[in-house]
Amino acid sequence: DVDKPSKGSEQDPLGGLEKSHADLLVVLENLESSTKRIERARREWTDALDAVRDPIFVHDHEFRIVRANRAYAERAGLSFQEMIGRPYWEAFPKGGGPLPGCVSVRNGVMEKTEEEITLKTGETFQSRSFAVHDARGFYQHSIHILEDITERRLAEEALAESEAKLRTISESAQDAILMIDDRGKISFWNKTAETMFGYARDEALNKDMAELIVPARLREAHNKGLAAFQRTGQGAVIGKILELPALRRDGSEFVAEHSISAVKLKGKWHAIGIARDVTPRKQAEEALRTSEARLRLQIERMPIANIVWDTEFRIVSWNPAAEKVFGFSAAEALGKHPYDLIVPKEAQPHVASLWQRLLQGDETAHSINENLIKDGRHILCEWTNTPLTREDGAVVGVLSMAQDVTKRQRAEAALARTNRALTALSACNTTLVHATDETRLLEDICKIIVERGGYRMAWVGYAERDARKTVRPMAQAGHDAGYLESLNIVWDD
Repeated sequence: DVDKPSKGSEQDPLGGLEKSHADLLVVLENLESSTKRIERARREWTDALDAVRDPIFVHDHEFRIVRANRAYAERAGLSFQEMIGRPYWEAFPKGGGPLPGCVSVRNGVMEKTEEEITLKTGETFQSRSFAVHDARGFYQHSIHILEDITERRLAEEALAESEAKLRTISESAQDAILMIDDRGKISFWNKTAETMFGYARDEALNKDMAELIVPARLREAHNKGLAAFQRTGQGAVIGKILELPALRRDGSEFVAEHSISAVKLKGKWHAIGIARDVTPRKQAEEALRTSEARLRLQIERMPIANIVWDTEFRIVSWNPAAEKVFGFSAAEALGKHPYDLIVPKEAQPHVASLWQRLLQGDETAHSINENLIKDGRHILCEWTNTPLTREDGAVVGVLSMAQDVTKRQRAEAALARTNRALTALSACNTTLVHATDETRLLEDICKIIVERGGYRMAWVGYAERDARKTVRPMAQAGHDAGYLESLNIVWDD
């Protein structure tokens, strides 16, 4: 009978109380231990989340932040106290509402989603959203992991751009570009190869190159060379530029200039060939002569001074625009050294340094410097210089283009002065609005005029109502060197 006191309790009521007390202590100790374990687990879980470099946050049914890791707080620029309870789009990533995938997870349409978001800064994040439900299957909250994939996307874009450039280059190349594999089968065939040999890409790929474009009388030698190439990657034509007969689809032969190189792919030798039909070379040379004539005409008519110098720094070409800029005719200028004509003495060391750089092939040796014109006046010219070189890289002269930028430079300098003054004025106005102390105001304004306005010194003085009508300096900034002490200014001046 549970309602009947036990015999022991009747005999020793205090003993029962002590046992209950002991049991209670055990429960409390177990509770305290469990609490510590829970707290330790919470800290470990928090530390683990904070160790993740990707921003992670948890939001409730109303999309309010209930928990976030350190990386998320840093991206949001908010403390944990400032974030908790906010709609997450007010923290990070900024927006006008929840992400579409996030809504789908919240509404039970999907258990998880992935979507990319691009910030105004250009950064790209991949957002992964996971729904968390209780034991009864009801939605509790969502976990968001935001992975910064900006560099990955940039790398993918760079790779795609590189591949597109390669395709564009190969397709726009004026030479036929083809590649054969280790069996002598064609594995690459560009658009110019289609035109040159008469076979479309689909017709050429995986075909034996010798059967397609090598004249019949040369195929035996070609196949022997191919066998040796397959073993060693070497051959009589590898690494050389040779003129060899080639065969068109219609059976006609033509001479092509071939440049053939070897490349090893997956342990096997492949060959890349660049072929140029030399038949139209004469037409190209004639076109070149026509082009050179047009270029000369353009140089004669261009509005920019165009001057060519030999390696002794003597003028060998002087167009009409140069005559207009400097006043000297071509007859007066040809054969002359610029020091005797258009470079003032004070600019000669600078020009000499530029000339040495140009003789060494420096294509960046440009300058803005003073020049003389025929009437003795000084002007400011912008010079763009290009070393003229032979195929072996030796400099044979220099092409210079010059523009008179005197007016432009003066206008730019005036604009810069105006901008500095406006910047200083704006800063002074801001300081005036927030000023609370007159002396500090005057000192700040002087400092702004010097630091932002670009003036060497600024000072403010008050007119005194004394007999001498003196001006008492109140604040100053910038270079002083005893200047104010030496002044004896009166406001009656």
